[in-house]
Amino acid sequence: MSTTTHGRAAVRSIAKLTTLPALGMEAKIDVCRGLFAALVVVAHCWEIVNGLHPGAESNLPGIWPSLVRHTLGTGFYYVMGFFVLSGYCIQRSADRLGAGARFPLRTYTLARLSRILPLYYAALAFTVLAERLIAGRRPPNWPNGLDGRTLAMQVLGAQNLTQTFGSFAPSWSITNELFYYALFGLIAAAMGRRRAASAWAGMGVCVAVGGGALLAYRLSPGRGAILSVGLLFGLGFNWYLGALVAAYQDRLSRSRLAGALSRGWPLVLAASMLARADGRLRLEFVFLGCGVAFALMMVRFAAADAARGGPRPATPTPVGLMGLASYPIYLFHGPIAMLVGSLLLRLDLPVGWPTTWLLMVAASLGAGLQIGVYIEAPMMARRAAWLRSRSSGVAR
Repeated sequence: MSTTTHGRAAVRSIAKLTTLPALGMEAKIDVCRGLFAALVVVAHCWEIVNGLHPGAESNLPGIWPSLVRHTLGTGFYYVMGFFVLSGYCIQRSADRLGAGARFPLRTYTLARLSRILPLYYAALAFTVLAERLIAGRRPPNWPNGLDGRTLAMQVLGAQNLTQTFGSFAPSWSITNELFYYALFGLIAAAMGRRRAASAWAGMGVCVAVGGGALLAYRLSPGRGAILSVGLLFGLGFNWYLGALVAAYQDRLSRSRLAGALSRGWPLVLAASMLARADGRLRLEFVFLGCGVAFALMMVRFAAADAARGGPRPATPTPVGLMGLASYPIYLFHGPIAMLVGSLLLRLDLPVGWPTTWLLMVAASLGAGLQIGVYIEAPMMARRAAWLRSRSSGVAR
């Protein structure tokens, strides 16, 4: 095939992305994964830019400082979207594990750990190297955790109960995910195949423990361990919102009321951002608002998928790449952005904050895409073959 033909094929593929309703559910999830990862990168790079260029945000005119800070400059909104997507996908994946009376906990555990840990440990090792390289000229961001104890907690996947290891800051949500995977598996194993009941039970545990811990922290402020437990379980509410959407997907996709409410998901997300900017609403309620918004988004996607009927459309290659690259982009972008910042400090280049921001974002996204294509893809292919050799029906 000629270069011109390749170019035309690429243009046609990208053009298909402008019609998101034409995509199937899996493709929409891939789009969201890639978009959420990119937005988290943009937000974290903005934080580093403000460390390297003090006053960059305040020099923006009018309402732009607040607008940028509470949209492109805040990454946790999109992490809440990841939690909802994860709960949805894990519930659907668990439903495809088989129809036996008992939940296959061993198969489920192997599938989850083999998916998340190999690249996690690769990124952690890369972060250790990056922290050594930037030690002399380090951007003033994410300074905590450059010690053996914190590194050990990262190795154990328990970072959510302590601080992060330097620029591996995004790992807090990954270690939260590990906990939610374990909680989901244990509850499902205890309750068998009662899919909706298991999701409700998990939600109940998160509300009871998370709400209780956060209340205890409010009554006795300053106890960081209580706050960590409260946030760990409290954010599980959003994860289980995604699981419940999956458990009731067929019913929700036929419900007129759910369809009407789901149309308002952008408004709920915008209201959560405004509440964050206003500052008068507690942060945990902003987290909750974002989770509800993205759960409604998934209901909207499910309704559109059900209304289409017929065979599901194939996922365009660019969309598949967005999903494939999302995990490596998310894991590696912290140390990569800090390496770029350190290099700019060492070279003492006269670049303004827009150029610094652009360089960090481009390096993080570009490196993550390459890792996705050349490392993640073959790794996942080998994983799929390994899982098939152990048990049939295991989904990604």
